[in-house]
Amino acid sequence: MANQRISILVALDGADEGLKRAITSAERSLGELAASAKTAGDRAAVGIAQVKAGVSVVSEQVAAARTQLLAFLSINWVAGKVQEAVQVADAWNMMAARLKLATAGQREFTTAQTALFDIAQRIGVPIQETATLYGKLQQAVRMLGGEQKEALTITESISQALRISGASANETQSALLQFGQALAAGVLRGEEFNSVVENSPRLAQALADGLNVPIGRLRKMAEEGRLTADVVVNALLSQKDKLATEYAQLLSLIHI
Repeated sequence: MANQRISILVALDGADEGLKRAITSAERSLGELAASAKTAGDRAAVGIAQVKAGVSVVSEQVAAARTQLLAFLSINWVAGKVQEAVQVADAWNMMAARLKLATAGQREFTTAQTALFDIAQRIGVPIQETATLYGKLQQAVRMLGGEQKEALTITESISQALRISGASANETQSALLQFGQALAAGVLRGEEFNSVVENSPRLAQALADGLNVPIGRLRKMAEEGRLTADVVVNALLSQKDKLATEYAQLLSLIHI
């Protein structure tokens, strides 16, 4: 891990102060995770996965996320995209702040941060909006008596649906924000519903399939205020396997 960091920072040598400050801030956030996950005498072992008495240690996740972030920043800087790299680091820090408000405890926070960064990188969705959506989903799922993994599963399913729909970067950002706002309000309707239908028809179809109704009826349910958070959450959970399969098929076609 130390060698990886050295090689990355060597590549960043000479970067402007704004980028360096952004990286330092992002690393500080991850460092806090590592510090809380390990005792002072055991911090040198951060990055080594351990399982003791059935307790899952989060240090390996922290190390992996730290490496991913620094590597991504260095690639963008080398490509001459300093401003983009700074924005990514700022987004990471903003994501961390929002997740601290949405999660209960350090382990849940660390799991969410690592998983969301993976979703954003792997599927190609904006990290800030993805984290915001997850925060709203987590609150809704918790109220329904669900677990964190369900909120992460739905977040990934929504991201997959957006890619299957061929949504542009702006459309993806808009759909994630609008969907998150709907969950915060407790019901999907009006402008938020229209955004889902327009920017991600596959997501709208997944909702319809999960409720066993046609799209036309889904719109009527939205107008009647019947697409409440619990209805939406359960509908999407029922479609997670189908969306995952379709997304995998899409990737296989792209890589042919």
